[in-house]
Amino acid sequence: MESLSYTQIEILRILLDDEGHAGWELAERLRKKESNLNPIIKVLERKGIIYQGKTRKSRKLKEIQGKRRYKEGDYKEFPYHIVRSIKVLDILLSEFSDFSCDADLARAKTLMDELLNSKYLQIMRDTSNEEVNIYMDAYYVDFLDHIAEYDETTINVTNKIKLIK
Repeated sequence: MESLSYTQIEILRILLDDEGHAGWELAERLRKKESNLNPIIKVLERKGIIYQGKTRKSRKLKEIQGKRRYKEGDYKEFPYHIVRSIKVLDILLSEFSDFSCDADLARAKTLMDELLNSKYLQIMRDTSNEEVNIYMDAYYVDFLDHIAEYDETTINVTNKIKLIK
């Protein structure tokens, strides 16, 4: 599978909270037009990384006098979620931990930290069998070793200890 684009990774970062986000909300948070974001979202769907959840009443608010207050319309929206599977977790881990220079290393560490502290991973660990925990422990220890080879001062020992518990 080819690497994910910067925008695709940013979409996944938003979805890590496991609350589900509609296309308009993703577009708003990424400061892009929804029509420009839809093809990118569809690629993630075709790859089996995200899916559209059940419809819900829209959470979209409109601004009145500079404050977001009232619902804008009474319509349904389809929130997107990250698929809960080892295969998708592997994609997230490999994409989030990819780096080849100092700037990429900082981003990879941030992405991995967000993944490790995400509601998505917490639910994966709680609802899956021990396979997820064993897989994550091995993968993250390898990631830390890889970082250590690259730059010994960047290891976040707190996360390593938290993960192995």
